[in-house]
Amino acid sequence: MMLGVGDRPLRGQQGLEVEVAAIAHAVAEVGDDGCLDGPRVLGDGSVGAGFVGDHTASLRARRNGGLRPSVSTAPRRYPRKVTSATSNRRDARRNHARLIEEAKRLFTERGIDAPLDELAARAGVGAGTVYRHFPNRDALIRELYDDAIAMFHDLGPEIVDAPTGWESIEWFLDRLGAWVAATPYLPALMRRVAELDPGYRPGLEFESIIDGIIERAIAEGSLRADVTAVDLNILTNMLGSLGQYGGAMLPYQRRQLRIILDGLRARPDLEPLPGAVPGFGEFHDAAHGRDAAQE
Repeated sequence: MMLGVGDRPLRGQQGLEVEVAAIAHAVAEVGDDGCLDGPRVLGDGSVGAGFVGDHTASLRARRNGGLRPSVSTAPRRYPRKVTSATSNRRDARRNHARLIEEAKRLFTERGIDAPLDELAARAGVGAGTVYRHFPNRDALIRELYDDAIAMFHDLGPEIVDAPTGWESIEWFLDRLGAWVAATPYLPALMRRVAELDPGYRPGLEFESIIDGIIERAIAEGSLRADVTAVDLNILTNMLGSLGQYGGAMLPYQRRQLRIILDGLRARPDLEPLPGAVPGFGEFHDAAHGRDAAQE
């Protein structure tokens, strides 16, 4: 603490008590969007996040052998612990989630090359916030792709644990077909990720899961015996292609699903399906726009 010209030095005087209130500075906080935010007021009326010092403390000087601070035995009362770093992390998580959701909507409407400035405007953040979370468009595309893979993982237990093998087939086509239809940018997303990282092929891990539900349905006699995992994937994409025509066509998906399911049911009068079936890896690469001959 510095003394001004008009201030007298604090000198001991008999019976003199000098009380100096502790000074608290409400420090402006830099938000996740790079803007200065004001100090935050907590529910009890105290200021948090950037409040420096104990605003209830005081320094008492007494003439008892010289100036010295008195020591209070009462517990100090601090505002609830909300630091600037904690607040920023919470804001960052909230902004990140909002950017992902708005990116899905934007890419659904305008494709994966839609302007990122528009993404910022939709999410209600500055352009700098977008680039702090996603240094470039490719980083955003990769995260959306990984988000799709995570969605498949989340759906897996529900589909695998269906009461019957046939219901697993139904749910696979219904759930994934509806998701593909609601995500019309998915084919472009898959091709872009294949260009960015040709060796990244997490979708291959689902082959055994799909094979498992097919084997179960065939074993119970509900699914025709010549259906493969590739067949189910192609049929899912066919159902999802309705999304390319806009939301007005989505109600017809249930009709198309019924036609597909009727064709998949086991019956005694079925004729074998024509043509050779590609391997799962071959289909996976084709769906991602990879040319197997160039690998």
